[in-house]
Amino acid sequence: MNVIRNSVSIVALLALAGSAAAQAPGTIVFTDLAGAASAGQAIRSWAPSNTVSTHVLFPVSANDAGFNDPQLVDLRLSDIRAGANGMWYFGNGPAQIANPSSNASIGQVYDLFGTPSVGTLTSNVPAINPLGMWYDHSRGSLLYINNTNQNARNGTQFPATDGGLNAVNPGTGATTRLWNQLPNATPTPFPNLGTFLTPSGQGNNDYYSAFPNGGTYLTSQSVPVSGGGTQLMPANRNWSSVIARTSIPSISTGAATQTVLADFNGSNTYTDLSGQTQTLPLLTDVRGIIARPGSNELYVTNMARNAIVSGNLADGAQGIWKILLDATGNSIVGVSQIFASTAFDPEVIRFDSFTNTLVFSELGYEADLARLSPFATYASTAAGHNNGRLSRINLDGTGYTVLAQGVRVRGIDIIPTPGAMAVLGLGMVVAGRRRRA
Repeated sequence: MNVIRNSVSIVALLALAGSAAAQAPGTIVFTDLAGAASAGQAIRSWAPSNTVSTHVLFPVSANDAGFNDPQLVDLRLSDIRAGANGMWYFGNGPAQIANPSSNASIGQVYDLFGTPSVGTLTSNVPAINPLGMWYDHSRGSLLYINNTNQNARNGTQFPATDGGLNAVNPGTGATTRLWNQLPNATPTPFPNLGTFLTPSGQGNNDYYSAFPNGGTYLTSQSVPVSGGGTQLMPANRNWSSVIARTSIPSISTGAATQTVLADFNGSNTYTDLSGQTQTLPLLTDVRGIIARPGSNELYVTNMARNAIVSGNLADGAQGIWKILLDATGNSIVGVSQIFASTAFDPEVIRFDSFTNTLVFSELGYEADLARLSPFATYASTAAGHNNGRLSRINLDGTGYTVLAQGVRVRGIDIIPTPGAMAVLGLGMVVAGRRRRA
């Protein structure tokens, strides 16, 4: 039985490689909210020829018309992932989160680069606000974090069972809960309101997830300001961020174990490779997370959204951080900032196996200023968001390149080489054989 399952997984991977072969390896597919108040949101791609194409356009609805802030009522695109046999999946989590929700869903697109056919994989509960997604090719499931934004610290509490990590069977639409969002009364640190997730780079059944507000309460915490000096953290950024590891030995039975890997509160420590004690940085808005396949490296984005004082960034850690794990993937042995942002907030991040680089989204700086201004309007806030970028850097933080300007990217996937997909499939089979040994 196990051999048959693994054989099917390879076929699915090769089918994806074959369907992607029509597009140049390194083509970046992304969701874009930039036209939310005018032409509409879209699924687009950037090709290595440096051209941007629109493949699916979602026209502005009557409810969203004129509602310029990209916290939209009927449609708010999130992450996007390639599945098997030419199918693509995308999240839709309107900001007016509710249970039940008539608008939230996970959509699917077949023949994205030809004549796209758009449908729905699952909707309403439990897909109330699907954010980060990952297609687990070895087990034929779409994993996604359902972020209910139910943080009672700042708003209405939703039942903990509404949020968490889910797995959807693409063939049947059946959903399996892998872990539940914990109640807000849970002592910190804990995995609170996840954003994005990534499989381990070690080819096992582990995943890592980012949680912007799951860490230590920092009500009196001062942080460096780029213009000099320090400032107290704003009220809605008074918790440090957490990353957690989830081991998923079985998706069908919902068997999963979640543990906090790090609480970036600026005082916790770790032991580096030389045996020296080091202090974890203060990170207050970790969103994006990605592992480099075949390595013990994680890369995370830390935003400074809502943490701007008098035009200065009040979070000196804004940018992209490299996290080095030990051989087990259970402990941090190195942390370094490889890219410091100034005018833009990095959010979604992905590894491009074709160029061995990192591709990430950036929100416009104007959006942050508008949110803090007492005279902010939806239009000015949207103007900042929609002046975002799709960018690329090398793994050491050099070679910063803007691929697309004037976009509001919330999801990224990258078409690898067919050879890379085949290697990934064989790696999954090897990992499976090791687990059975």
